[in-house]
Amino acid sequence: MFEYQAPKSSSNDMFLNYAICEDTLSDMKACISLLDQSTTELGYKYKLSTFNTADGILFHLEENPSLFDVIFMDIHLNNKNGVEVVKKLRELGSNSKIVFFTTSEDYVFEAFDVQADNYIIKNTCTKDKFKRVLSQTIKHIEDDKNKLFFFEFKGNKNVIPMRKIRYFEVWNKIVTVHFDKDKSMKFYSNLQEVISKLNMNEFFQVHRSYIINMSQVTQVFKNNIILMDGTNIPLGKTYVDTFETQFLNFVSKMAHSEVGA
Repeated sequence: MFEYQAPKSSSNDMFLNYAICEDTLSDMKACISLLDQSTTELGYKYKLSTFNTADGILFHLEENPSLFDVIFMDIHLNNKNGVEVVKKLRELGSNSKIVFFTTSEDYVFEAFDVQADNYIIKNTCTKDKFKRVLSQTIKHIEDDKNKLFFFEFKGNKNVIPMRKIRYFEVWNKIVTVHFDKDKSMKFYSNLQEVISKLNMNEFFQVHRSYIINMSQVTQVFKNNIILMDGTNIPLGKTYVDTFETQFLNFVSKMAHSEVGA
């Protein structure tokens, strides 16, 4: 692994932590150059770590999977498929933004399955295109930091970033919010009060006792839903049709947003 920190002069207080996973030296250099120029022109400070193997980045992120704000991931790595690497990171609980920087469009739909933020084709990527993609990705990061879920329990005030929430469940007026890889907290409330605090274009009630974050969904079956970490959530009969429509709209919106970047 190689680390580089950009000079501290910047017009923006936000500091970005990047990673590139790329096994071809010339492509690595091209990505570093585009990233440096674009980040500097956008006015941000940054730190960059580079990896030339999938095992290297997976080992580095084993204890802290969300360490990097943005990961630029090649798909055609020597020893692993980049989409599978990102899938593993998501299973570990990573909330990092992912930009695939690769040679073909063959894996574009698989990329959206692991909640990639964008997909760049190396040979057709201009500096302006790269800068536009990066600007959009940084905006997503800033938006995520501004989206918070507030609640109180036994006199303590708590805050969780919305993007880290996997799902809510309620039993006997006690709501449990599950977030990050395996964390949870409880508070007194009901699902209707929780719903009033959420963007229901991103969250959805799938059962009388469950609300899920749709960005966490990996599989949908007739009676249940599988989240990225493998959690099995029941899908109530009265919610099936509405959920399918809403989820397809959510996926379509994400796909159009990223492809059109």
